[in-house]
Amino acid sequence: MSSAPELSLYPNPNRGDQLMITLSAIEEGVSTVSIEMHDLFGKRVSASTIAVNDGFLSTTLELNGTIAAGMYQVTITAGERIYSERLVIQPSQIPVRGSLTFAPIRRAVPGGGGPLCFLIG
Repeated sequence: MSSAPELSLYPNPNRGDQLMITLSAIEEGVSTVSIEMHDLFGKRVSASTIAVNDGFLSTTLELNGTIAAGMYQVTITAGERIYSERLVIQPSQIPVRGSLTFAPIRRAVPGGGGPLCFLIG
């Protein structure tokens, strides 16, 4: 008895750089699979054909930050079978250049209060 196929997309949610895909227990005789990614409007945003190795798919799709944040449907066609999984692309965080430091200073006013903090960057 063969095991049931398992599709895995990770990381999910994703930052839009790389997507690892694995699919196990692909039926015998299937040598390639097609992978398509569609947005919620049904527009295809990515498509590729990947070789199967001994009934197993393991690949990394390079998204390169070209896919906008949102929800997508990833569909893999392997022979007569279709596998589908939702993928969430989250917005990338804005990189911070340098380091931010808070430096205490004293007011130059006679009888001034405690320290103030200024952002130095």
